[in-house]
Amino acid sequence: MSISFKSKLIIILLIVLILILVTVAFIFAMNLSHGNPGEEEVKLGPIYETQEFTVNVAKTLNHFIKAKFSIELSNEKVWEELQTKLPILEDTIIMVLSGQSLEALSNVEGKEELKET
Repeated sequence: MSISFKSKLIIILLIVLILILVTVAFIFAMNLSHGNPGEEEVKLGPIYETQEFTVNVAKTLNHFIKAKFSIELSNEKVWEELQTKLPILEDTIIMVLSGQSLEALSNVEGKEELKET
């Protein structure tokens, strides 16, 4: 019982294909577990979460903005300083939010501008 040339060729191609798939899977798994070698791991500082703010949209009485923020701080010293200046931070957030118009908040550009502010 001899195997034809076509059968041998198909078996060899299948073996090569399996080896390629195993190699690609191995390389992919190694990249996932080690991350990118040139990148440093980013460490976050302490996170301060604000209270929830609800303010009227500028020039309207029946539309409002409800928002809560998470602010990354550079270190614990900044956390301590922030605790003493919370009223200033909260007042600034309220002033910025209440100054937004319904038109600005109705499109992506306005939302991005608010995000930058």
